[in-house]
Amino acid sequence: FQVLKPGTGPKPTATDQVLVTYEGHLADGTLFDASAQPVAFPVAALIPGFTEGLQLMAKGGRYKLWIPPAIGYGDKTVGDGAIPPNSELEFIVTLLDIAPVEAAPAAK
Repeated sequence: FQVLKPGTGPKPTATDQVLVTYEGHLADGTLFDASAQPVAFPVAALIPGFTEGLQLMAKGGRYKLWIPPAIGYGDKTVGDGAIPPNSELEFIVTLLDIAPVEAAPAAK
């Protein structure tokens, strides 16, 4: 991972929900997904590499995460073929907020 902007404050745990913006690219730079608006989801509901990366970040941080297939989507094709099998992934993630799953942050 690469810290693009350090955050301050708490880091999420696997049992938290996060509010983030992100861009997902294949290793060749092809954009396969991006959040137009902040999105909320449980940390534990993501691919393992994204879950691990989020837990390194403090609130307000912006990181670049490189995720190998073993902790990404593995040998699966995802998103109607947008992510081929055994793809290395790159995400740029901004962690906007953290909350326990039962009191999830609301998108603004």
